[in-house]
Formats: sequence, structure tokens, C-alpha cells
Amino acid sequence: MARQIILSPRVVPYRSAMVHAVKGGGFVFTSGVVPWRSARGDIARGDFAAQLHQVMRNLICILEDAGSSLDRAVKITVAMTDMTNFAVFDEIYRSYFKDGDMPARMTSESPRLAHPDHMIVMDCIATL
Repeated sequence: MARQIILSPRVVPYRSAMVHAVKGGGFVFTSGVVPWRSARGDIARGDFAAQLHQVMRNLICILEDAGSSLDRAVKITVAMTDMTNFAVFDEIYRSYFKDGDMPARMTSESPRLAHPDHMIVMDCIATL
């Protein structure tokens, strides 16, 4: 099975040993998508909704640059630092999908993410 590394030119590159995604076996596997807006480290500090929208924008760019799309997602894993944001998360998340046509999902609370200003991170598996 051949695999291909995906580095989206539209998404901030990771500073750690990560790539945006890997294609292989008819799927795209993203790394944890974070809410960076620019390489300068711009982030909506303390604004969960804004961070979630940025994660979704970054995820969409990565999937598109890999030859897939959000509507081809089959599994999304979400970690957020505070589950009291779950209702806000679920409402915003739903807005990115057609009713009844959502990928499988697992959502959990993780009090510490890779960067102290990150409030949410998600990864995705999508078909090509």
C-alpha cells in the first residue's frame, strides 16, 4: 500500500514532528487539527467557538488538498479541554454537515492539549 504525505499550503505547518495528513489505502488520515490561524501563532485565545470554526476550516483545507472533503469523513475524534462547551461544540459541529449525514465521532475531555491556548483538537479519517 503506497502512502503519500499531505502538507496543506493553506494551513499552518506543525512545529513538532507531524504532517497534516497521510493518504493510503483509499483513505486520508489527518493528524490532530489545531486552531492556528497563521504561522505567527495567531489564535482566538479563550474563545471556544472561534477555535472550533478555525479547526473546521483547517480540516476542510487539509482534506481538500488531499483530494477528499468533509462530506467524505467516516470518523472524527475530538478532544476538548472543557466538556461544559459540549452544547456549543455540538451546535457548531452540526452546521458543517447535512442533517443525518455525519461521520462516526468520539468526543472526550482532555484537560491539557499540546499547546496551553488550544481548547480543541480533532482528527479525521475520510475516504478519497
